[in-house]
Amino acid sequence: MFSSYFQVPTDGNTGLLAEPQIAMFCGKLNMHMNVQNGKWESDPSGTKTCIGTKEGILQYCQEVYPELQITNVVEANQPVTIQNWCKRGRKQCKSHPHIVVPYRCLVGEFVSDALLVPDKCKFLHQERMDICETHLHWHTVAKESCSEKSMNLHDYGMLLPCGIDKFRGVEFVSVIYCETFLFIQR
Repeated sequence: MFSSYFQVPTDGNTGLLAEPQIAMFCGKLNMHMNVQNGKWESDPSGTKTCIGTKEGILQYCQEVYPELQITNVVEANQPVTIQNWCKRGRKQCKSHPHIVVPYRCLVGEFVSDALLVPDKCKFLHQERMDICETHLHWHTVAKESCSEKSMNLHDYGMLLPCGIDKFRGVEFVSVIYCETFLFIQR
C-alpha cells in the first residue's frame, strides 16, 4: 500500500530532487532524505536515534541539512516504508522495512502546501487565530469537517505556523463518499 519512495514538493528549492525529511524508529539510527537523489540515508554521525521533542527534531533537521535554512518541522501526512535501518554502533544494516511517519523539515519562510482539487471535490479551510495546535489536531479538524458534510478527507496542509510543529489552521480537500472509490482505482 505504501511506497518506499515518497516524493513531495520541494517548496521551490531549485536543484533538490526531494524535500528534506527525517524519520525515526526507536532503537535504530535516524534516517534522513538525501535531497539530491531522493533516497533515505542513515544518520551521518552514527549516533542519533529517537528524538523525543519537537525542538530536538527541528535541531536535528538543521544538523543534517546545514546548507538549508530549516525554520520549522511538520509531521508528514502519510506514512512511508523505509528499508535499511541501522542499529547504533553497527556497520551492517538490516533490510527489514519499517513503516513510519516522517517529519518534513521546512525551509525558509512558511508556504502552505499546494493542494490539487479534483472534480466533485471541495477546497475548504479552517483558521483559529486564538489557538496554536499540532498537526494531529488540525488533521482531526479537517477529517471531522469533511465528515459533517458526508464527505471524506482527500488531502490537507497546515496554515499559519505559530510554533515548532504548531499551527493556527488547516486547508483541506473533501471528496464525496461515493467518489472515494474512483480515487483509489486511478
